[in-house]
Amino acid sequence: MYNEKSGITSEYKLSFKRKVSSIRSRLIPLLTVTDLLDPIDIKISRNNIYLDAYSNISRLSPNELKKKIQIEYNNEIGIDDSGLLKDFFYQLSKVVRKPDFGLFVPIQEDSYMLKINPDSKKKFQNNYLNHFKFIGRLIGLAIYHGHYLSIPFNILFYKELLNKNITIDDIKHIDASLYESLKSLKTCRNIDALDLTFEIDIKDSSGKNKTIELMKNGKSTKVNNNNINEYIDLLIKKKFLSSEEPLKKIKEGLYEIVPKTILFLINGINEIDINDWKNNTSYRGGYNNNSPTIKYFWQCVSEFNNKNRIKLLTFVTGNSQIPVTGFSDMINCCGVKGFHICKIDREDGLPVSHTW
Repeated sequence: MYNEKSGITSEYKLSFKRKVSSIRSRLIPLLTVTDLLDPIDIKISRNNIYLDAYSNISRLSPNELKKKIQIEYNNEIGIDDSGLLKDFFYQLSKVVRKPDFGLFVPIQEDSYMLKINPDSKKKFQNNYLNHFKFIGRLIGLAIYHGHYLSIPFNILFYKELLNKNITIDDIKHIDASLYESLKSLKTCRNIDALDLTFEIDIKDSSGKNKTIELMKNGKSTKVNNNNINEYIDLLIKKKFLSSEEPLKKIKEGLYEIVPKTILFLINGINEIDINDWKNNTSYRGGYNNNSPTIKYFWQCVSEFNNKNRIKLLTFVTGNSQIPVTGFSDMINCCGVKGFHICKIDREDGLPVSHTW
């Protein structure tokens, strides 16, 4: 299922693509004429995007949120034909994923993958659980309306949302070194000689190291060959799994909008396959594969590193993510699939950014 580069093998992409098609056709209802004629308008200030989004989305009912949503940025002239909604999810993602914002933190010190901040209550006070319900709704809305959140949740978080058991094999995608150490422990013939107890060292939200017990009287409980599996399970739970109450509220908000079966449509990928990009690009206005401008364009893109390709993708589409099934399933504001390059007959013209 996984590879080192994009995290998803080509075989899995093909299987997943079929599942996506089936799920979308069966589980996501089409907007009715009434929904289209009576959309939900959400007014947002770019300078206060999180609180405005939190206030608006929290007050609306699940049924209202399933209508067509139109985003209006204060003091900006524009018609939201889905491009502004896409931009809204992207801009909001950038705020939410910042560790100093307080809702999520890296699952490991050197990792970009996020987990629920166990100390989130310190920043959001007694209201903190409502913010996690809002995050659940936000995830659900991204799925329901066919957009992507640029928030790199870790794989354990997804399994928790589906109430699936976390195993030692899941850890290799988070901490390969710890995974190998735990595997070695399971096969060790004399664990008593290692003098381990039911304790681990972790860093708190301020970055300070502290030792915590994995169970009651863990400091005085020795790890041996009889209880090694319990030790590993407790270590994984304490070190990596989400705080119970925030996770419960995220689930509550998420499943108000979508059923559990479409969870894995949440997040696209941002490891860009340039061949997939080229193969799913069409040309208009006189351009074709052999046009000099097009050749220069792909030469330039091929020389970009992945970071700069993402910047280009964001400029054009308003999102840094692509569907997990690739560019063939990327949909623009007109409902047309694929990536498109159109010629504009103006010598002084500049590239046109999204809303695509």
